[in-house]
Parts: sequence; C-alpha cells; structure tokens
Amino acid sequence: MKDFLITGAAGFIGSKLLSYLISKGESVNGFDNFKFSHKKNYLKNSKYLIKCDILNKKDLAKILPKFKHIIHLAAVDNRKLFVDKFDKSNQINIEGTKNILDIINNNQKLTYFSSNMVYGEGYKLPFTEIHPVNAYEPYALSKLCSENLIKSYFFKKKFDYLIIRNFNTFGPGQNEKSLIPTMILQAHKEKKIDVWSPNTTRDFQYIDDCIRNTYKLLKIKSRNFTVNLGTGKANKMKDVATKISKIFQCKINSLNKSIPISHKNYADIKLLNKVLKNKVTQTNLDKALELTSN
Repeated sequence: MKDFLITGAAGFIGSKLLSYLISKGESVNGFDNFKFSHKKNYLKNSKYLIKCDILNKKDLAKILPKFKHIIHLAAVDNRKLFVDKFDKSNQINIEGTKNILDIINNNQKLTYFSSNMVYGEGYKLPFTEIHPVNAYEPYALSKLCSENLIKSYFFKKKFDYLIIRNFNTFGPGQNEKSLIPTMILQAHKEKKIDVWSPNTTRDFQYIDDCIRNTYKLLKIKSRNFTVNLGTGKANKMKDVATKISKIFQCKINSLNKSIPISHKNYADIKLLNKVLKNKVTQTNLDKALELTSN
C-alpha cells in the first residue's frame, strides 16, 4: 500500500506537489484525465501518473484503496469554463468528490484543496477559518459543497480529513490566462499592464511556498479541521502591477472597471502558524514575481 495519491496531478499545483513528494522520497502516485493540463507540467513525472477520471467510479474503486492518503486537487477551476459548462463543471467538482468519498474507508486520510473564494464577500478581514462562508459564485459554491460533503461523510465513515482553503497561488508553469501570468505577459509583450480594479486586494502566495507548506500539513498528526493556506498579507492590484512594471520597465493603465467578486480578500494564518509551529515558508513577493517573470 503506497502512502500518497494525488488527484489532478497534472495540474499546476498537483504536478508541483507530485514532483516535491517524489524529491522527498515519498511513496506516491498521481492521476489525471489530462483534459485541462499542460504537458510541460507533467511529462517529467509521467511514470508516476495514472490516467483516470474522477467521474469514472469503477476505475476509482480499483485505484483508491491502494493508498493510505488521498490528496484531492482534481477540479475545474477556470471560472469562465465553469459558467459556460455549468452542469459538467459542477458534476466534476461535486460528483467527483462524492465518488472519492464513497470509496474511501476509515483507515485512509483525505486532504482536500478548497478555495479562499468560499468566503465570498467578507465582513471582517483578514478571513479566519470561522468567518461565515458566503459562496455564491459557481466555482466557489462547488468547493463549498465539496467541503460540506467531506464533513458529512466524516460523520458517517470516520476517516481523517484536512480541508485546505488555498489562497491565490502563482508561479512558473501556471496557466497563461491566470491573473499574474496575464499581467507578466502583457508587460513583456505590450510594455504596459492594464489593471482592471486597482484597489482590489488579494493574498498572493508563491507556488513553492504553497507546496512546501502543504507538505508540512500532510505530516501533522492532528486532523479533521479546516485551515487557510496563504501569506496573511493583503496586496492591492495596483501595487502588484507596480512591482511587475519595474521588472519590465513598462507603464500601468488603471482602468477602474467593475469591482470583482470578493473585492478584498486575504487570509488570517494564525491557525496555519499554530499547526506548523511557526515554520510557515514564505517568499518575498518581489522575489516571487521576479522568479515567475524569468
């Protein structure tokens, strides 16, 4: 019986986590349906990967029982795709999670990657784990539904779980249509950055920090709770754009378009610091943007 199985292991975070667990000598495999992934993110780990879809319950039943710890990342996280293919996206995110929960037993562990977006429009910042959840945007609601499914199945089956509410993660290998890569590519190609909502705040964490802190969370003995994974720092979009503009020596255009969902959003990481005994890894944002821009 192997230690770890990563679902969505060909995605941005999944592929990086798989590589890191391999580098640590962990007994690990991953699976993916390879429909939304980029080859450069998973080719080097191909011998550790299994082709499987979380909607294929028959295949899942053959794979999941072989592993002690399931790390569940497989999901549709493209907001536009979620709206355009609403039913299918919900099926993948919610029904896919349910399929895993139907198969997992009380001798296994589950770590689920949720999203900071489940908080929706907050009334008090930073977001603590006990802040009311106000998810109404379709993607966020699918993540919240999955969180609640996990807690419901835990009540029934008594497996160990950990829910990670992940905040905005960026770095090399991320989809070019994601926020930070879009800004970097525009700065590089057009010598300008269009900032849609300059005063919107986000908690941006570098991918290497996300992976290292996740690995530490996988190793803790105390489980069955929800934890924020972020930096605990609020960054205005105009300030992030300024940092990128200095790297590429380009101008910034503040467009002041409509305020996005969850206009101000950043994590309270007191619980994260507590469970990791104040050993949370953090890369300076300026350095992380430089590494991503190279």
